[in-house]
Amino acid sequence: MSQRAATGLLLLWIVLLGAMAFGARPVAEDLRAQGMLARAVAVGGLLGAVLCARFLRRDDDRHPVVPWIPMGLTFVAAGWLTTYWNLPEERVHVVQYLPLGVLAWRALGGKAALAFGLVAVVGAGDELLQGTVPDRTFDPWDVVANAIAGGAGVLLACGGSTSWAAVALLVAARLILPVLHVGHPGATADLVQYAGSDPVAVGTASTVFPEAAVHYAGSDPGSGDPGSGAGGYGGHHLLLVTIDALRADRVPPGGRAGVPLPSFDRLAAEAISFDGATANSIWTTPSMVSFFSGLWPAVHGVQERGQELAPGIRTPVEALAEAGWHTVGYAGDATETYRNLGFAEELDRDADPVDELVRHLARAGPTFLWLHLRDIHAPYEASPEQLAALGLPDRLPDSPLLDRARTQLTVPRADFPGRHGWLREPIAALYDAEVADADAVLGRLLDALPERTILVVSADHGEELLERDGIGHASTTLDSVPHPELVRIPMLVRLPDGRGAGRRIQGRFEQVDLLATLLPLLDVEAPPDADGRDWSGILLDEAAPPPRSRDLLVSSTPCGWQCPEGRRSERVHTLISDPDWSWCREDSAPCEPGRLATALEEARDRRTRLGTPVPSPR
Repeated sequence: MSQRAATGLLLLWIVLLGAMAFGARPVAEDLRAQGMLARAVAVGGLLGAVLCARFLRRDDDRHPVVPWIPMGLTFVAAGWLTTYWNLPEERVHVVQYLPLGVLAWRALGGKAALAFGLVAVVGAGDELLQGTVPDRTFDPWDVVANAIAGGAGVLLACGGSTSWAAVALLVAARLILPVLHVGHPGATADLVQYAGSDPVAVGTASTVFPEAAVHYAGSDPGSGDPGSGAGGYGGHHLLLVTIDALRADRVPPGGRAGVPLPSFDRLAAEAISFDGATANSIWTTPSMVSFFSGLWPAVHGVQERGQELAPGIRTPVEALAEAGWHTVGYAGDATETYRNLGFAEELDRDADPVDELVRHLARAGPTFLWLHLRDIHAPYEASPEQLAALGLPDRLPDSPLLDRARTQLTVPRADFPGRHGWLREPIAALYDAEVADADAVLGRLLDALPERTILVVSADHGEELLERDGIGHASTTLDSVPHPELVRIPMLVRLPDGRGAGRRIQGRFEQVDLLATLLPLLDVEAPPDADGRDWSGILLDEAAPPPRSRDLLVSSTPCGWQCPEGRRSERVHTLISDPDWSWCREDSAPCEPGRLATALEEARDRRTRLGTPVPSPR
C-alpha cells in the first residue's frame, strides 16, 4: 500500500472512530439482542489481522515488511489481551487500534514516534467524545488500552527485531492490567470491597476462597469429613434470617458499611462467622431452594418462576418436620414457589416480621422458622436528608441511572450502557442507608429471640454496585454473571450458649451446606443425597478439621425471574476452582468442554434422575 493510500485510509479510519463514539452503542445492543455481538467482534478481529498483514506488504512485491512469525505471534497476543475484557464491546479497543497503529506508521513514512503520538491522541480523543454522549463516560483506562493496542501496531510495523517488542508489549499488558486495575469490569477474579463510599480493592477471588479444588460438582457430594455428631442442641428453635441482596463486605465481621451498624456489630461479637460463605445462585428463588433442599441450582432446576422442586425429594426441612419441629417459611409474594420443600406453614407477609417471629416461637415444641427481609432490595429510596442524618454523602447527581435505582425495582443494564464509575459514591451511600434499615430490624429480632434459639443470619445473594457497570443482581439488572460481588454473602451462626462467639471460620461455606451443618447440632439426621457438607464438627470444636474442599458450581438465569419468554432457557454458570473462576453462558450452544462443562453434565444427569423441577400448579 502506498503512503498516499495509507494516509487517506488513516483519515477515514479516524473519522469512523469518531462516528462510533456516538453511534456504536445502539448497534452493539441490537447485535447483543440477536446473540451476535461477540461473533461480530471476533470477525472484526480477524479482519483487523488481515488488514494489518496487507498494510505491511511492500509496494513492489507481496512479501511483508515484517516476518510472518512475529506478525502471527502479535495477532495471537492481541487475541489473548482481548480476554481481559468480558464484554465484547470492550474488546474492540484492540480490534480498532492495533491496525490503526500499523496504518499510522505506514502513512507517516515509518516515523515510529510520530505514529505513536498520533495514535495516543486519537485514542484519548475517542474517549473524550464518548464522555460527551449521554449514558457514556470518559474512562482513562480505555485511553491506556487504546495506546497499548496502537503502540503494539506501531512496533509491529517497524519490522526487524522491533516487531518482537509488539508481542512483548501485548503479553505484558495482559499480565499487568489485572494487577494495576483491580475492580475493572473485565477482570474476572477480583473482589472489590468498600469502606464507606471509598472503594478499596482487597484482592482476588483466590484470597477470599483459599482452598484447593479437589471435588467435582455432582460426584459423591457427601464425602466431606463428617461432623462430630454430638449436637447438644436437640429441641432448640432454629431461626434463619435471610436479608435480600446483602453483601458480605458491607457488614461485620468481614466488612463495613459507611454507617453505624450496632446490631450487626453485636451479632458478629456473639456469633461464629464463615468468611468464605458463598451463594449458589444470584437471585432469590434458586438460592432459597438450594438452602432448603441442599441441592445446587443446576441439580434442583428451580431457576424460573412457574417451577418448583419435584415432590418426593426428601429435604432437610422435611427431616426437621419428621423429627418434631414446626416448619414455618416465608414467601415474598404469591408467585414465589417454595412448595415441596417441607414447610408446613407460611409467615404472614403483611404482618410485622418481629411480631410474627414471636408468635411462632412462643408455641409448644421446637420451631424452624425462615424469615426473609427485603430492606436492601432495590429501589434504594433514601432521600438526601436521610443520607445526611446517617452521616453519608448526600449530594445525589442528576443522572437517569441514579434516578432509576432510587425509584424502580429494576435497573436494566442494557438501558444504561457505558461506564458509570462516577456514580459509585452515591450508589454506595444509598445502599448503605438500606443496610442501616436492615440493621434496625435485626436489632429488634435479637432482642425478641427466646433463649433456646440457634440464629443464622445470611443472604440470598450479593449485589453489584457499579463494579462492572451494573446495579443490582439477576432479577434487577436483567443481565448478570456470577461474579464475586453477587456470589459472596455473609453467614453468621449464633449458638444459644455463646459457644465460639466471635470466631471466624475460613473456607468456602455454601448455601447448600447450611442445613447439612445445623441438623447434626439439633441431633437430627440429614438426608444423605444432598450436595451439602457437614461443618458441625468445626463449628463445635475449633480444632476439628473442616470438610474437604471442592469446586463450587453457581448457576442462574441471567435475568432472574424477569426473563422474558424467549430467554427463559438461558443459563449462566460459574465454576469456582481456586484460584480460577470459569464462566459460561448457555443459550443456543453448550459450554465449551472442560471442568465446568463436566460439572454441568453431571448435575444435569442427577436432575434428570430426580425428575426435577416440575411446573407449579396454576
